[in-house]
Amino acid sequence: MGTRTAPPPPSIGAPRPRSRYAEVWGAALLLTCAGLGVSAVLQSPLRPLLALVVTMAVWGALVGALDPQRASRRGGPSTPLRVSGGALVGACGVLVLVGVGHDPAAGMASLGLLAGVSPWTLRWIAGR
Repeated sequence: MGTRTAPPPPSIGAPRPRSRYAEVWGAALLLTCAGLGVSAVLQSPLRPLLALVVTMAVWGALVGALDPQRASRRGGPSTPLRVSGGALVGACGVLVLVGVGHDPAAGMASLGLLAGVSPWTLRWIAGR
């Protein structure tokens, strides 16, 4: 008589396998954000924009470093990765918002369209 052990239960925070649609959507989001960031850099005075970007990058780095939920997760990202990730999110967030401010109609339409067809929105509508 053989003994079998049950497979370990999936953890709550286990990532789902990404579909091809989610990968294409992520690439479209990155391209849209990059375009809005380029628009912000080209149409804004450099010093005030640089001050905003650096300030939000520092705040993002602090939040990323001090995030207790991500820090306590076993196998989670190391502190330097959390700091650099937080800084990148803060800086890019400012560039996207300033880019939307330069052309509100195009910015809100593109970000609204991306939000409406995101994989998470579609899963929520489908009830999964």
